[in-house]
Parts: sequence; structure tokens; C-alpha cells
Amino acid sequence: MDADRLITMVELEVGDLAPEDRFAAFASLVRSSTTSRRSSGPFHVHARFWHLGTMVISEQWFDAVTFDRTPAHVAAHGSDHYSVVVLNEGECTFHLPEGGRTMGPGRVSLSDFKMPERVDTTAQHSISIQIARPVLDQVVPPVAALGPLPDSPEMQLFISFCRTLVEMLPTMKTSNALRMAGIVRDLLAAALNNLPPRTDNLPDSRIRERVVRYIAAQPMGSVKVAALCEKLHMTRSSLFRAFRRDGGVLAYDRRRRLHTLHRALTDPSEHRSLAELGFLHGFEDKAHLSRLFRKTFGYSASELRDHPVIAQRREPQRGTVQERYRSSVAALSSEHFL
Repeated sequence: MDADRLITMVELEVGDLAPEDRFAAFASLVRSSTTSRRSSGPFHVHARFWHLGTMVISEQWFDAVTFDRTPAHVAAHGSDHYSVVVLNEGECTFHLPEGGRTMGPGRVSLSDFKMPERVDTTAQHSISIQIARPVLDQVVPPVAALGPLPDSPEMQLFISFCRTLVEMLPTMKTSNALRMAGIVRDLLAAALNNLPPRTDNLPDSRIRERVVRYIAAQPMGSVKVAALCEKLHMTRSSLFRAFRRDGGVLAYDRRRRLHTLHRALTDPSEHRSLAELGFLHGFEDKAHLSRLFRKTFGYSASELRDHPVIAQRREPQRGTVQERYRSSVAALSSEHFL
């Protein structure tokens, strides 16, 4: 992996297209929603994006539109990630069950692509972060607040970092891509930390939240059920109910560590062996880890490092801007995060 290569920037520029084709070029970027115009005349759009492994960050300028993700879209396209928008200019109105909510410049919104949503925008300049669901859920439980998010010092820090990041990304090297994605995720988690967790589809959500935070603070591979129950003052039965869908809390922790290891193996600057990385992630038996890895992801760790998608980070990507953007975002809905 050429660690000195710059992170690839893909840019949509429609100046050479006929005026009647410009909106179609923009709308084709997104397949999981219906996009419609809210103004007449030539459509203006300029967008650029970077794929950082666990997230896609884009900066865009476009005229007034409506994004409408219906239940049918959710069922048909299978998108399963979060979208965070930092609004620099313009307004966005979210049509939520409790009524319309509008946000202006200097605010942030959160969308869950597993849920329907309708948003009307004015002409805007914004920064969009599409982030894989497990990557964010690992550090903060799914929150109840969707649409415009409450302002806070942590949120303003997140906004400032995102604005600076898109200025710096055109000159940033691939060796720092996953690190930058990690910083974005952690700043976002800090901003979301005080929001109430969502309870739908989260059995015993309060217990689950406490356990997830406890596990994240422990050394990799050190979680013991008895010690966990004693420390958090809970019963084994309540712990089982909270993690039933995961196959139990130990299965959850093992899968969490495997995904963390998976991301380390896709880091172009990471050259340590599987045995060494496995030990750091709590897997002391290399043969057992190899079997678990293949069972979980369907391929071996060595196949991952040689995977064509990983290799693409060394080579210029091909295809239209729309195809490359859709492919990058679609990858976030894969548990492999490739």
C-alpha cells in the first residue's frame, strides 16, 4: 500500500453538461431516496467526496430540492447507515411525526437510513458524513433524536473540525484516512452522548447501554460475565435479555473485537502480523482466530489484505462520479466495511 498517496477525491462538476441534464446528474448520486427539484431554471450543483473506509465525507453546493425516502425505498434498497449533515448555508426542513422542524446554518442533522424521511432544502452549502451503523453504535447507542440535533459546545467542536477537515482532505495521505474517520466518529459520539437513546428494537436498552460502555472501557478480550454482573449490579438473566439478539454478551464482545480487528487490517499503514494484531484484540490462539475470522466475514485475513477493494486505494478509481459515490456509500451498509 502506497502510504504516501493522497486520499482520492472524486468531484462532480456539471458545467459541461446541458442545463436540462444537470439535475439528473445530481439526483443519480442518491438511490435510496427520490430527489425532486423545488425551483426552476438551470440547476446548480458542485460536489466532492472522499471515502475514508468507515465513512464517506462529502462537501456539496446545490439548489433547492426535496429528498423523500419512503418505506418502499427503505425496503427496496437496503441502505443501513447514518447520515450526518453539517449545514454551512441555507435551510433544511425535516417532516417528522411530531411536525416540521427547520434548521439553519451552523446546525447539524442526523438521519437513519433504515427509517423513512422527507426533507425540503433551500439552496445550500453543506458537509455530509455517511457513517457505517456499527462504527457509530459501537461508541454510542442509537439516539432517539433524528432530524436537527440540539446545539452544544461538543456539537460546535464537531462542526469546526468537519469544516477544517474538508479543507485539509485534498492534501491528506491515505495512511491517515482511518485515523481521521476515527476522530470524526469520536467527536460525533461526544456530541450525541447526552441525547436519550432510542428504545425501539433495543431490548432492555438501558442495561444494554451500560454494558456496551463498560465493555468499551475494558482491555480487549478481558470481559467476564460474573465480573460484569457484579460491577454493574445486574443479574445474568437481565444481561441475557439485553443481548439476546447478539447471541449473548460474550458473542457481542467477540464480534465487536473482530470488526475492530477487521478495520485494523484494512488500514494501509498497519503492517503488523495477524498473530500480533489478534493478540492485541484479545485473540491469543491464531488458529482459532483464523477460523472465527473466516466464519464471520466469509474470507481470511490474508484475503482481506489482498482484496481488490483494498487494492483500489492504491490505484485511481474508475467509473462515473455517480457510480463511485453510490458504491462508496453502499459499502457502508455491508458488515465488512469495505
